Amino acid sequence: MISDTQPDDVLPAHPGDLMKSWFMDGKKLSAEYVAMEAHLPVRTIEGIIEGKVDIDRDTATALSKVFGKSAETLFRLQAEYNHFLRFKKIPSFDELPRL
Repeated sequence: MISDTQPDDVLPAHPGDLMKSWFMDGKKLSAEYVAMEAHLPVRTIEGIIEGKVDIDRDTATALSKVFGKSAETLFRLQAEYNHFLRFKKIPSFDELPRL
């Protein structure tokens, strides 16, 4: 879970960055290999790695079979990242304009 005490100027890593560094780089897996094993388009895997495509439930299920991690874990990474982005767009009380 993303910490509530994280400094305001620090953006957490996108799940695609984590997927690449945690699951792909260590095993020297290419986007093409992961796509083939997960039965997903290569552009989807590349998009996730580039932070342009979210990991939805179906994608998480497909990736879980390749990486040996639960779909819930992979999906939760994305959900927490998205939550952080939404939360960061809401100004704090001190940032609201004064009337």
